[in-house]
Amino acid sequence: YSATTDADGRIEMQVPPVGMKVTLKPSDATSAITHLTIAPPEEGQETQWSLQKGTPLRGYVEFENQPIPYSLIEIRKNDQLLASSLTDSLGYFNLRVQVDE
Repeated sequence: YSATTDADGRIEMQVPPVGMKVTLKPSDATSAITHLTIAPPEEGQETQWSLQKGTPLRGYVEFENQPIPYSLIEIRKNDQLLASSLTDSLGYFNLRVQVDE
């Protein structure tokens, strides 16, 4: 299942009553990708989830001393995506990573 929030940060989805792993992916680098495991929802139940602030990570991608614009940057732990971003036109990226405490 996949959904995009509206301007108020809300979604409405019909899902089966089973436990799920949920991934919240922000549209910019103000928050980190957040992974949640949820119990089976009850019919009509409203749930509130919050993105984690995360730890900022900024960098630059180059090859042979030249910036690499629009490169995909992914931070993973094993197979789990923790953060993703594209470099800008000058090769710089800015993202946030959720850090387990």
